[in-house]
Amino acid sequence: MDLCINCGACEPECPAKARVMSGSLMSVAEVMDVVRKDNLFYHNSGGGVTFGGGEPALGGEFLLDLLRASRDDGLHVCVDTCGFCPEESFKEIIPLTDLFLFDCKHMDPDEHVRLTAKDNVLILANLRAALDSRVEVRIRMPLIPGMNDSEANIAATAAFLKDYGRQDIDVMPCHAFGRNKYAALNLPLPETGSYAPEDLQTVLERFAACGLKPHIV
Repeated sequence: MDLCINCGACEPECPAKARVMSGSLMSVAEVMDVVRKDNLFYHNSGGGVTFGGGEPALGGEFLLDLLRASRDDGLHVCVDTCGFCPEESFKEIIPLTDLFLFDCKHMDPDEHVRLTAKDNVLILANLRAALDSRVEVRIRMPLIPGMNDSEANIAATAAFLKDYGRQDIDVMPCHAFGRNKYAALNLPLPETGSYAPEDLQTVLERFAACGLKPHIV
């Protein structure tokens, strides 16, 4: 049997309709045609477009062209990123962006490797570049019990942000909303757990003790 290369050609020919494409290849112009359908909403609400992923910063010229097209249309541009992309590529993204939602998972490079299989050297370099720019940056920490909510990591995060005069940080406490999806895929639920209200309050007090102002998002 030949291996399927996921080109999609088999989908319209499948007699049992067992194969269904869940996405499609689109050009920048085609994407912008979809975006422009909500122009009235953007301009009346002060909203705009958010580029997420996966990791949008790895989108290369396609992302850059979308950012330029969005800016040309007068849209507010937000990039939701973990900052893991080549520094030169990230520097091209900065002037085309109005707002970064920037994930900062762990300050210790060894722990970052243990948790994500990659160190954070490149990520922190790109975060510094974003903070040094005039672009608005909202720093976010996905908060996971026993993994990145320690006093040491929170203190290290505070020390990093202090150099930029920053106190505000968005925290996203781990939850179990994906439980049904794991069950549907017959996958074991990660043993991270979620926060009881009193445990989360204890962690938030750690942020405050380090001079940070955490905001739950």
